[in-house]
Amino acid sequence: MKTISTAFALVVTLGLALVPSTAVAQPAGDAGPHDLMAVNAPPSLARPTITVTPDLDRAVALGIQKKNANHALVLRDAGQGFANAMAAMSAPRWQQPATKSGLWLEVYTPLSWVSQQAATATREYREFFVTPEMLEPVVRVYAHPDTPDVVTARGAAGTRSVQHVVMQNHRRTTTVQPLASEDFVVESKNAMGGSLTYTGQQVTFALGDVQRLFGEGEFDIIVVGTSGEKRYTVKRKHFERLPM
Repeated sequence: MKTISTAFALVVTLGLALVPSTAVAQPAGDAGPHDLMAVNAPPSLARPTITVTPDLDRAVALGIQKKNANHALVLRDAGQGFANAMAAMSAPRWQQPATKSGLWLEVYTPLSWVSQQAATATREYREFFVTPEMLEPVVRVYAHPDTPDVVTARGAAGTRSVQHVVMQNHRRTTTVQPLASEDFVVESKNAMGGSLTYTGQQVTFALGDVQRLFGEGEFDIIVVGTSGEKRYTVKRKHFERLPM
């Protein structure tokens, strides 16, 4: 194990301000009527050190190699998938079936979150830096709303936004509340200009709390929606695949 502060770093941006020039006219080729000057530049800050481990190296390499992959544990509503298949089979050929996404989740441990950030940076041709925030001991959950594939009264029937997310052991004796949550908006549109807006949530749980639930075996993530709730079971074989 080694500690470095140069391979991974935070980018510090100097404060810039526009200061009016005293010149009446600018010769051809000058920047324009204002001179760009750096003022009140903060002193150099010590870069935070990050402990590099083989697991962290593998997480970064995985994200770079699989830049188009989703590195989360994805949990979908199997019942809704079956209902969509039945709707597609029974709909007339001239009518698009009224299907919907169902509530669905993306679950990230710290190292799978690093892989996802490395993948996104690689896909966007950006430099990638591991930051302390990425390695915080939390489990990030993105709870996506239940949205319609067809934005009509028929298609939107039963769709719902996300109100709250909790975790619970399989015996339902221990419930873990999130450390923090933040809403995000998803908009569904149709070709005629109609749109419907739904709310999802980005939620963080303490890694230690999740590991304690996992220590008992399978555990559940419960999504409380605007019309009812949905329970997703995280199986041991699935959670063990996620790097911690």
